[in-house]
Amino acid sequence: MEFTSLLDLVAPAGTRAAYIEIEDTKTLFEVLIFLDDLCIKEEIAKPTGGQYLMRPKANDNR
Repeated sequence: MEFTSLLDLVAPAGTRAAYIEIEDTKTLFEVLIFLDDLCIKEEIAKPTGGQYLMRPKANDNR
């Protein structure tokens, strides 16, 4: 289970992979995660939860 407060508004789950591809945006993403955690710990924003159910892509070799 993943808990965030503001991160989903700034970087939705589907866009997060793009942040870690370049060193500058990777650092920015790490700062966003830090701020998100801080907002939760200091009770500035309430956490929201997400649970991800994943399965491998079907192999489409016919």
